[in-house]
Amino acid sequence: MGGVKKNRAKRQKIKASRMIDAIKADLDDPKRAKELRDNQPVDVDLPGLGQFYCLECDKHFIAGPALEQHKSGKPHKNRLRRFRDEPYTIQESVLASGQGSADRGLGKRNS
Repeated sequence: MGGVKKNRAKRQKIKASRMIDAIKADLDDPKRAKELRDNQPVDVDLPGLGQFYCLECDKHFIAGPALEQHKSGKPHKNRLRRFRDEPYTIQESVLASGQGSADRGLGKRNS
């Protein structure tokens, strides 16, 4: 009576996918991207035997129509939008956090 209900979706383990910068590096190399898209080995543990793979989202699909439907959907398009932006460099992140040495104009004096 009045106990806290646990959401099943929150308890399920979320699949760890590849990081955006690793996928972007694969997309920037045309040879590697073609290899990942076309030459997937047959794997009985993956959906569709691992033959229908979305490189940008790092997901496997059951069949070709499911992959095509995914590519026309909003989550895939949002993921593509993230690849258009350049990722932050380490130097930019340090400066943004206030830990780096920013040029405050103290070294130059106009007299």
